[in-house]
Amino acid sequence: MNAETKRRVAASAAGFALPRYDQLPTMGLYLDQTVQYVNSHFRTFPGMELTGSMVSNYVKKGLITHPVRKKYMRDQIAYLMYIVAVKNVLSMENIQMLFAIQQEISTAERAYNTFCAELESAIGQVFGLDAAPRPTDSDLTGYLHLYDTWSSYKPEAPAEILVASASIHGHTLAAARTMAEKLRAAGAKVTEIDLCRTDVSYAVAEAFRCGKMVLACATYDGFLFPPMETFLTHLKTKNFQNRIAGLMENGMWAPMAAKLMTASLTGMKGITLCEHIVSIHGAVKASTEAQMDALASEIMARCAAAD
Repeated sequence: MNAETKRRVAASAAGFALPRYDQLPTMGLYLDQTVQYVNSHFRTFPGMELTGSMVSNYVKKGLITHPVRKKYMRDQIAYLMYIVAVKNVLSMENIQMLFAIQQEISTAERAYNTFCAELESAIGQVFGLDAAPRPTDSDLTGYLHLYDTWSSYKPEAPAEILVASASIHGHTLAAARTMAEKLRAAGAKVTEIDLCRTDVSYAVAEAFRCGKMVLACATYDGFLFPPMETFLTHLKTKNFQNRIAGLMENGMWAPMAAKLMTASLTGMKGITLCEHIVSIHGAVKASTEAQMDALASEIMARCAAAD
């Protein structure tokens, strides 16, 4: 690259900034709109562009999911932004491998925002711009803390509670939402995940991030409803440990979910199960509310003791 070309590229790089995840379109974009949106953020860099045929090919290869009603949503746009930035230096196979790793350990939002920050910093350093300086020993403190947390299977947010549910007809989901509201009313910070509508990778990431969790599951032909079984299997595979868990089950005749979840969780290291178990027979009733109050109180007491 000669001096004049470098000067021009450096001038373009000076104003380069990618939108963060919460700035990406929320309503979904059609294919031509998606291509136009992504290219608008890379037009100053030759060779970094997207076409409609490329997007269709990425969908066929499984790099991004299929559009929803012909629209590409926020996660898909985030993945496309990454692909455009790295496709000239990484093969599609390598990108697909990196996406698989990311989906196992982090949310799309967290991974995308980290990528944006690192790319902008790298461009600034390459062209001598006023970008963030390279980390010093003191700057690494936060990273070392995260490494220590993750390597010892400790939660990033010990006081936060994940409420994850697997509901067949909606009653279990409604009960989980009621439990989440009870915990919030008691002062807890709560994340809710519907395992029937959320990819398991997001649920696993939140389980590792939070210090406590409440699992609500319907009984399905004498077994766990499959989304909960899949979730617990992933946790065990990832060596999930050192957490507090409360259980909620639902079943019209002979609820088995709590017993089955207990068996799965006791096979994991350092899992403490709450004594109070919520057993629902269909929809939430007054007696169920009392059980939920007891479980919420126990979880909050355990949160206080942990602090």
